[in-house]
Amino acid sequence: KKEEALALYDRAIETNPLSVHAYRKRSKLYEEIGRDKEAALDLAKILVIQPQYCDVAENYIKLSKKLRLAFDKAADDLTRTTNAGKCLQLGL
Repeated sequence: KKEEALALYDRAIETNPLSVHAYRKRSKLYEEIGRDKEAALDLAKILVIQPQYCDVAENYIKLSKKLRLAFDKAADDLTRTTNAGKCLQLGL
């Protein structure tokens, strides 16, 4: 059902690329299903169209921090792996 809703929001945005309501609803749905990057991108689009929406800006900042934390954890994990000598060389 959520995939169907995403498809409807996609069509609404294709029809009216300035529809902040469609971007907002799709962003919330993306968040619900754990697609934070896509949710943040939709929020960024809203802020380009209507930069005065403070609640959207706050949510964008929250999601951006969450994504940054996930990236930092992945980078730390990679650093621990490389420092432990567990890396192979691809040799291109």
